[in-house]
Amino acid sequence: MSIQEYYQSFYNEKQSKEKAEFDKKLICTNYEIKGVKTLELEKFAKELVKQGFSFFDLPLQCHEDILIAGMFIKFEKNIEKKLLYLQKLLNYIDNWATCDMIACRLKDMEKEKNFFYELLNDSNDFKVRFAIVWLKSFELRGNLENVLQKIVAVQRENYFVKMAQAWTIAEGFVVDFEKTLNIFKNCDDKFVANKSIQKACESFRITKEQKEFLKKLKK
Repeated sequence: MSIQEYYQSFYNEKQSKEKAEFDKKLICTNYEIKGVKTLELEKFAKELVKQGFSFFDLPLQCHEDILIAGMFIKFEKNIEKKLLYLQKLLNYIDNWATCDMIACRLKDMEKEKNFFYELLNDSNDFKVRFAIVWLKSFELRGNLENVLQKIVAVQRENYFVKMAQAWTIAEGFVVDFEKTLNIFKNCDDKFVANKSIQKACESFRITKEQKEFLKKLKK
């Protein structure tokens, strides 16, 4: 069975028109959405690796194809190959959901952290968001001050980049309130600053007193 036939068989069995319509309301993408559950996509990606398919043979024609490729990278053991595959796949990411679902699965790429730091300067906004989400997920707790300083310094007008910045700063308040506060004071972007406060105040992991203090800093 060819890889195209393998994929077609999978989609024929797993796609859902109802889920596709639901996903379209949440995700703005240039790619077709077939409507397949995330768990099924991950199982399929794992099976592709097990069957010995090459990453470069994977189709990248619809929303789910891109997610499968990202999950394929998750199951690849060789770090150099993971990075090579990721560099190709990043060019296909055009929405927040694909970005976040793939970034949060790449937990064993810490040795390549400089790649993600450099990605913060990329001209593509979703590559920047990808870097922020990865750094928040895997670098923030071990290197909080450096991560936050780099992320606060990012200046973009893209809503999804700004929300990722706010999300990371809010998480920083949970990890170390005082250290994050010192860096937060350098955040000149009103939207990012206020969203950071809002998201931090929605968390149950910081105290009532800390929340009241943050509210007074709203710009």
